[in-house]
Amino acid sequence: MNLKETLNSHGFTLITENIGGGGSATVHHAKAISSINGIEEGTEIAVKQYSSSIITVPGQIERIRQEAQVGSKLQHENLVKTYSLIETNSNEDQEYFLILEWIDGETLGGWYEKQQKPVEWITIKNICQGIVNGVRELHKNNVFHRDIKPENIMVRQNDSAVVMDIGVAELTGNDEHTLHTSVKDFVGSVRFASPQFIMGEDFTQADDVYSIGATIFLIFTGKTIFHEVIRKPLLPIEIVNNSPQFEELVGNIPEPMTIFLQGCLHKDPQRRPTLDEISECLENPPDAKYIKKELEKQTQERRSYQVIQVSADGDYFFADLAGKKLSINDTFTVIRRQEKSVRVPSSGMEITPEKYIAKASLRHVHQNIGHFQVCDIRWVPKTNPIMSSVFSSPLFSTGSYVESTKNEIVKDGDFVVRRDL
Repeated sequence: MNLKETLNSHGFTLITENIGGGGSATVHHAKAISSINGIEEGTEIAVKQYSSSIITVPGQIERIRQEAQVGSKLQHENLVKTYSLIETNSNEDQEYFLILEWIDGETLGGWYEKQQKPVEWITIKNICQGIVNGVRELHKNNVFHRDIKPENIMVRQNDSAVVMDIGVAELTGNDEHTLHTSVKDFVGSVRFASPQFIMGEDFTQADDVYSIGATIFLIFTGKTIFHEVIRKPLLPIEIVNNSPQFEELVGNIPEPMTIFLQGCLHKDPQRRPTLDEISECLENPPDAKYIKKELEKQTQERRSYQVIQVSADGDYFFADLAGKKLSINDTFTVIRRQEKSVRVPSSGMEITPEKYIAKASLRHVHQNIGHFQVCDIRWVPKTNPIMSSVFSSPLFSTGSYVESTKNEIVKDGDFVVRRDL
């Protein structure tokens, strides 16, 4: 039977054939002829027809059935509804048709392209919250999406987001069968995948968070993530080794969302926000706890290198330069961060105070390890007798620099910073 006859035999009539899709499936537009399987008569539907090339791949039929099984269990306004799976056998050829909710809208990329720029922040915020809410529902049901990308996000006419295509989703419950647990089985887009997934590590919620960040990167910056990498074979290397770069956010997106986006896309999954933290950041960027916490960490990282080994006499030490290129013989400050943080009223942030330890000069670099020689230049106040009767504060004292071998012995875990005291 042809497509039209197949759909008619199952209670549907074809409206438009081949309205979209990719290499694994083609999507058609149809509607129900009569009430069937919970679908009311006249309801418009999307029909996802899997290609023969996909069906013949070992394990893919099981994946298709899993998509139908998982989708039928999930009912949420930000997740596409899955109604049923039609399996046919015609002349020894198998065909599979997934019956889905019809979304009157466009993919995130298509929607963004047609918007008048800059897009209002309230609109972007609501779309992002919809994506988060849909993924949260998946996670609540022990499902990872694993292929979140702009093409898998639909935006309705009312600017609400719908998460589509859980065809590469992973069921995380111990009693469920799991598919595609490594990148070699991955049929989605590597561009939006986390470094951990590309490296073949076990998938976690943090990997879906990375993909959310990679997806909304488009509407935050106006560009596709890693847009500068044209050759697809180079993408995995770039994603694993480098963080995505962007100079600024577009339009009127709140500035703190720069920190938020960098956190979502951090190579360390422990640094990425939870879904609840993402929601808080979207609702109240200036006061979001995650943004404040991540800002402090990023500030420290941009200017500091951790001490990893100190000589017995404390005269020299080694620090991890984290790939940064520093100039030999430059002088740096060694500081020690205190245990208790303090609140700074002017910024409303909790900041970790720092204790000055010493000065150190970079002598040698080998394989990202810096060899530092400890020195010390301290300001010693010398009170002016004439002024002492008027100004007793050290702020009004004179003094001079004195040099000593070291002030306080440097310890493992201290930090080297490029800063003058």
